[in-house]
Amino acid sequence: MFGIRLKALRKERGITQEMLAQIVNIDRSSIGKYEGKSKVIPSEEVRQAIADYFGVSVDYLMGRTDIRYPNPANRLTDDEVELLGIFRSLNSKGKESIMQYARERTEIPSMQEAMPSIVTA
Repeated sequence: MFGIRLKALRKERGITQEMLAQIVNIDRSSIGKYEGKSKVIPSEEVRQAIADYFGVSVDYLMGRTDIRYPNPANRLTDDEVELLGIFRSLNSKGKESIMQYARERTEIPSMQEAMPSIVTA
């Protein structure tokens, strides 16, 4: 069931095995094995990465449920999926740079920065 659902999701998204392999950081041949007749099942970590990318549950991928999106609020937007794919393709130094950049832009200013100076007599 895993291979069938993986292939269907990949085709729906319009990506190649090579693209998916890059996104989840594995070899293209592994994707071929998962989708092929060998019925190879990836590690828990890879299953979760694939589920996260497609915005489905691991249970859906494994055929334990037919509910694709158990909680629609958890489904990633196309932009989030693209960003996640880019992030996962970076080396550790690139990931550190992106995380630092994001942290700098989402920091809540300190109270002193947020409030105008109060002059006391």
